[in-house]
Amino acid sequence: MTDTSSLNHPLWEILDYRGQSIVWLARKTGYATSTVYGFKGGAWPISAEFRQRATEAMDLPEHVLFRLEDKSSSQELVNV
Repeated sequence: MTDTSSLNHPLWEILDYRGQSIVWLARKTGYATSTVYGFKGGAWPISAEFRQRATEAMDLPEHVLFRLEDKSSSQELVNV
Protein backbone atom coordinates (compact mmCIF):
# COMPACT_ATOMS: atom_id res chain seq x y z
CA MET A 1 0.00 0.00 0.00
CA THR A 2 1.24 3.49 -0.82
CA ASP A 3 1.07 6.38 1.65
CA THR A 4 0.28 9.66 -0.08
CA SER A 5 -1.13 11.60 2.86
CA SER A 6 2.16 13.27 3.79
CA LEU A 7 2.11 17.06 3.91
CA ASN A 8 5.69 17.39 2.74
CA HIS A 9 5.52 16.35 -0.89
CA PRO A 10 8.06 18.25 -3.02
CA LEU A 11 5.17 19.27 -5.30
CA TRP A 12 4.21 22.15 -3.02
CA GLU A 13 7.76 23.52 -2.82
CA ILE A 14 8.25 23.19 -6.57
CA LEU A 15 5.01 25.08 -7.23
CA ASP A 16 6.20 27.87 -4.96
CA TYR A 17 9.68 27.94 -6.51
CA ARG A 18 8.20 28.24 -9.99
CA GLY A 19 5.81 30.97 -8.88
CA GLN A 20 2.82 28.78 -9.67
CA SER A 21 -0.20 28.70 -7.39
CA ILE A 22 -2.55 26.04 -6.14
CA VAL A 23 -5.25 27.77 -8.18
CA TRP A 24 -3.08 27.28 -11.29
CA LEU A 25 -2.53 23.59 -10.42
CA ALA A 26 -6.24 23.08 -9.80
CA ARG A 27 -7.07 24.51 -13.21
CA LYS A 28 -4.40 22.43 -14.95
CA THR A 29 -5.47 19.19 -13.24
CA GLY A 30 -9.22 19.75 -13.43
CA TYR A 31 -9.66 19.56 -9.66
CA ALA A 32 -11.50 22.09 -7.52
CA THR A 33 -9.18 24.53 -5.79
CA SER A 34 -10.61 23.48 -2.42
CA THR A 35 -9.75 19.86 -3.18
CA VAL A 36 -6.14 20.70 -4.03
CA TYR A 37 -5.88 22.75 -0.83
CA GLY A 38 -7.27 19.69 0.96
CA PHE A 39 -4.56 17.52 -0.56
CA LYS A 40 -1.89 20.01 0.49
CA GLY A 41 -3.24 20.34 4.02
CA GLY A 42 -3.59 16.61 4.50
CA ALA A 43 -7.38 16.63 4.72
CA TRP A 44 -7.52 13.98 1.98
CA PRO A 45 -4.98 11.48 0.73
CA ILE A 46 -3.63 12.31 -2.71
CA SER A 47 -5.15 10.02 -5.31
CA ALA A 48 -3.29 8.25 -8.10
CA GLU A 49 -5.38 10.22 -10.60
CA PHE A 50 -4.30 13.55 -9.08
CA ARG A 51 -0.66 12.42 -9.05
CA GLN A 52 -0.89 11.55 -12.74
CA ARG A 53 -2.54 14.86 -13.67
CA ALA A 54 -0.06 16.83 -11.57
CA THR A 55 2.91 15.13 -13.22
CA GLU A 56 1.49 16.07 -16.63
CA ALA A 57 0.77 19.66 -15.57
CA MET A 58 4.20 20.13 -13.98
CA ASP A 59 6.04 18.16 -16.68
CA LEU A 60 8.01 16.28 -14.03
CA PRO A 61 8.04 12.59 -13.05
CA GLU A 62 5.90 11.38 -10.16
CA HIS A 63 8.90 10.39 -8.01
CA VAL A 64 10.15 13.99 -8.15
CA LEU A 65 6.81 15.52 -7.10
CA PHE A 66 5.62 13.00 -4.53
CA ARG A 67 7.24 11.08 -1.69
CA LEU A 68 5.76 7.63 -1.86
CA GLU A 69 6.39 5.13 0.89
CA ASP A 70 5.58 1.49 0.44
CA LYS A 71 4.13 0.58 3.83
CA SER A 72 3.98 -3.12 2.97
CA SER A 73 7.78 -3.29 2.75
CA SER A 74 8.16 -1.91 6.27
CA GLN A 75 5.91 -4.46 7.97
CA GLU A 76 7.64 -7.22 9.85
CA LEU A 77 6.68 -10.86 9.54
CA VAL A 78 6.27 -12.48 12.90
CA ASN A 79 6.52 -16.22 13.36
CA VAL A 80 4.27 -17.51 16.09
